[in-house]
Amino acid sequence: MNLETRTERLTNNVVCICETVCNQHEICIQMLEGKEYQTLYKVMKKEQRITRVGEVIDHQIMELTPMLNPTSADRRRLLASSHIAYELIHIKDNARTVADFANRCTDAAARQYAWEMETLLVDALRDAAAAYQKPSAQLLDDIEELLLKTEEQLAGFRENVPSSELKQSLIESVALTLQCIRRICEQINYLYTGTTMDRQETRS
Repeated sequence: MNLETRTERLTNNVVCICETVCNQHEICIQMLEGKEYQTLYKVMKKEQRITRVGEVIDHQIMELTPMLNPTSADRRRLLASSHIAYELIHIKDNARTVADFANRCTDAAARQYAWEMETLLVDALRDAAAAYQKPSAQLLDDIEELLLKTEEQLAGFRENVPSSELKQSLIESVALTLQCIRRICEQINYLYTGTTMDRQETRS
């Protein structure tokens, strides 16, 4: 198998993890909408797929690393792919927190906040997958806009929803997902600029 094919397969597997994370959160969105056929068990099954594909990516990276020139664009893609996959795997359990919230929360306003945040995060992740495959400054700007809207919803959730352990768990889950998506965007920026400078710093 040639180098180009191997690199393409690695890219496809990173996109696969991203799409599976999106699918997890779409299950949560439907749970928040009251769709009883979507369950926590289905979210957890997606976790298993993410773990399996993550193991494949680790193996691919180990195989590819010795084959690439340290200064090549392919080596940069390899490094970025490794970091992006790590961030996606790191947030795979967050959907379980949201699913638990959907199962237990009876406050309609709180559920609406959660629905809004989940929808924005899925949109941001899908845009990130597209930018990773074909680096795009415009897509990164679009993602940042989605993340800022998510933060606005999170601020409203903090302020307007009564305190509880359930609320705190969701806040921590959303905050972690936001951080991970921003780090993914930094890696995508690195892919086509060669720098890991934070994008917000470049605009200030």
